[in-house]
Amino acid sequence: MNKPLSAFVPLVAALLLAGCAVGPDYARPELDLPQAWSSRGEAGAAQAVPADGAGERWWTLYGDPTLDRLIDEALAHNADARIAAARVLEARALAGIADADRYPSVTAGLSGNRSQSSLRGAMPRPDDLPRIQNSYRGTLDVAYEIDFWGKYRRASEAARADLLAAESAREAVRLSLTAQVAQQYFALLAADAQE
Repeated sequence: MNKPLSAFVPLVAALLLAGCAVGPDYARPELDLPQAWSSRGEAGAAQAVPADGAGERWWTLYGDPTLDRLIDEALAHNADARIAAARVLEARALAGIADADRYPSVTAGLSGNRSQSSLRGAMPRPDDLPRIQNSYRGTLDVAYEIDFWGKYRRASEAARADLLAAESAREAVRLSLTAQVAQQYFALLAADAQE
């Protein structure tokens, strides 16, 4: 082999391998949060959020059955809330598909065939050969692609991130809708009181 050419082979191999690199693992950014809350803030937060975890239904803190009914009706019949819920289901299905690529795929098949020979023909049929023949075939195929470069692992991580984003968007739509209904309801009560 030519001496100058053999010096470039390791360089070309290194460049090819570097081009296949996927990238570093995702690391959540560090947030500068306070180490402790003030005691006055903790007491207010303990009173604001019930111990039974009703933060999801925060408007029940007002104890107004009319408001509860209005918000339940708005959540049941709002198109944006339905779309957000459908997007969560879609993202969950896509995450399942992305996860499925990481595992082996197995396919199986069964087939049957029945044939009957003619009594008449150009070539005589041997007497020991049955006239009706049945044949059956079964197949089992297993395929697996090694995730050598991390392609499927990264796709699964991305699909999980999309699912979390869809769930957060659904909760944002829900929170915005309930806040708007409560705000309008209390504005109506205030207008009635002024009248």
